[in-house]
Amino acid sequence: MKEVGTGLIKRALPGLEGRAGGPKPVLLVDSIKACQVEAGELLDAGVSHDQLQEIGHVVQTTYTRAAERSDDSARATESGTSHSIEQKSFNGPVTIFKSVGIGIQDVVIASAVVENALERGIGTQISEYNGLSPN
Repeated sequence: MKEVGTGLIKRALPGLEGRAGGPKPVLLVDSIKACQVEAGELLDAGVSHDQLQEIGHVVQTTYTRAAERSDDSARATESGTSHSIEQKSFNGPVTIFKSVGIGIQDVVIASAVVENALERGIGTQISEYNGLSPN
């Protein structure tokens, strides 16, 4: 399956320099393993494993860095000093997210949507629905 052209994929390959030392391109995927089998545009562009970043890793790293910044800010406030942590930018010349569809992600997202709707009191809950079509 192909959704975008090979040229666009190549513009998003890590290792390419951004403008004048600026941000570098990023190629994010939902699953490296699945994309290396199912994503035709990545296969045609000859994208290797080390040129891909899984979105879950990026999100985890972002949360970890945010927690570290919060801890460092608290320590800096306590000690009367202040410094900043350099954070990697994901705003590249071309940033692509390629998703081939991972079932567990669908389940997690659907669960979050239902939970949010229940908390807000919106939507309609069908109490005895079993997911089967009537005969």
